Amino acid sequence: MKFLLGNIQWFILILLCICMCAKVEPPGGGPDDKSPPEIISVIPRAGSVNVSLEPELEILFSERMKKETTEKAIFILPLLFDYPRFEWSGKKLSIKLPEKLKENTTYVLTVGALAVDSHGNKLGRTQSFPFSTGQTIYTGSIAGRVLNASARGMDIWAYKLDSPEIGMFWMSIPDYITQTDSLGEFQFEYLSYGIYLVVAVEDKNNDQFFTPPSEKIALPDTLITIDENAMEYKPLFMIASELDTLKPYLSKVESPDDRKVFIEFSQRMDSSSVFLKSNYKIENLEDSILTVSIVDIYPYSDDKKTIVLECPGLVTGNKYRLTAVNLYSIYEIAADTLVQIFEAGGADTTSPELIKISPKPGRQALPAGFDIKFMFSESCDTNDITQKVFLSDTLKVPVSFKIDWEYPNLLVVKPDFQSGEAYLFSMDESSIFDLAGNPLGDSIMIYEYYTAAEDTFGQVGGQLINYPVDSIIVEAISENGESTITFSSDNGKFMFNKLFPGTYVVRAFCDTDNNGQFSCGKIKPFRFAEHIIFHVDSVTVRARWETDIGVFDFKSSSD
Repeated sequence: MKFLLGNIQWFILILLCICMCAKVEPPGGGPDDKSPPEIISVIPRAGSVNVSLEPELEILFSERMKKETTEKAIFILPLLFDYPRFEWSGKKLSIKLPEKLKENTTYVLTVGALAVDSHGNKLGRTQSFPFSTGQTIYTGSIAGRVLNASARGMDIWAYKLDSPEIGMFWMSIPDYITQTDSLGEFQFEYLSYGIYLVVAVEDKNNDQFFTPPSEKIALPDTLITIDENAMEYKPLFMIASELDTLKPYLSKVESPDDRKVFIEFSQRMDSSSVFLKSNYKIENLEDSILTVSIVDIYPYSDDKKTIVLECPGLVTGNKYRLTAVNLYSIYEIAADTLVQIFEAGGADTTSPELIKISPKPGRQALPAGFDIKFMFSESCDTNDITQKVFLSDTLKVPVSFKIDWEYPNLLVVKPDFQSGEAYLFSMDESSIFDLAGNPLGDSIMIYEYYTAAEDTFGQVGGQLINYPVDSIIVEAISENGESTITFSSDNGKFMFNKLFPGTYVVRAFCDTDNNGQFSCGKIKPFRFAEHIIFHVDSVTVRARWETDIGVFDFKSSSD
């Protein structure tokens, strides 16, 4: 019994000693790691020459990296036929090449800006490490910017061409790849002599092939030659857009009633062909004597993917064959002859709808001089339309306006607005009918519009030089994507007189096709984008203040 008590006393004494020696520590953790990772070293070292044709490639990062994301951001340029194999050991990445390198060739180990550490921090800028299997490292370079590169960045691909002839380049793997940084900027370095086609691609599936239309692409305005007389080219400006190489087809054809046929295409269509009545033919398959006349064609949506054929006299329940010819997508791809069978619907007893108003009514002030567009779901009776709408100021004083029908379902109101005023536009829905006599509604709708005072605006001006054509459009793009355009004078000067305060990107392009908007080029057959330049910095506009942004030079540094 005494032995047992003695053991217990010793146990308690030891436990007290342990507790007295224990330290009180603050809880673990701390501020989140927001610092971008760094590249500590690479093998072979940048600038190495006479490198083995079967080299060991290694990259040591300052942080542990997210393996899959980082591997997708690493390229050996010129690209190899197959993918390399990656092996990780903590912060060190070993790259196993799938094939021997070529003799006397400059290679570049590139780590893209989208490489990410384990805390989610991006590398932030693309870094390149050149080495050569011969005695010389080439130093050619191409730099530029993609204005509308997405937040996830875009791949920049360079194809080295044997000649200035551009074929179906998108069917080949590019020779060089890099990525845009957070500003959309990019640079290729250590290029050998040759002719290069440079494009930007939103390569969503990371296969180094352009996949339209799900992936956006930006085409250049020229080929770039790197030689002993021109070792660098900058800046190359590009704008990403949707381009397709596939022929458009009919997605859906249906007749909701005995007056109309809705046609939905697989792509946005070219207005000059899709709204031409002679490009369509409708045949009654149950009574060939009954002819069908198409009296009008109009869009059901702004994107021109869905249109409506106005065909009074369709026989309910009869089957018809629609044939469409000579149609083109907005990408200038010709459709085959399109044929679809449909059944005519019943009597039209459905009221039309007002599906869009542009600009949207509300308290957001706008510069005086804008038109108001009302898009209806179908053709409307245009007789006496001026008696069915009313425009006034807030004191009920009438304001003059003009009316135009851009399409049978698109009413354009051209008001005589003054600056710094408020206006009311009213529409009697019960007096507006579709062609079957169905009213728009039973209410009087009132829409408010406000115009900004003259002292609200700021001005931005500048000078164009070395512009290759006379037709130059200058564009100021606000942070929310709204665009204001102006034109240069004969001496190259330009001025935006009414810009709201804020931050803008200013760009200028050669409107070589005189269509009033930037043309992004064509994939098949290939056509370059129009020549475009950006102001280096964003422009801040202040009310009642004129900002001179200086010279816009259309001449690249390699010319």
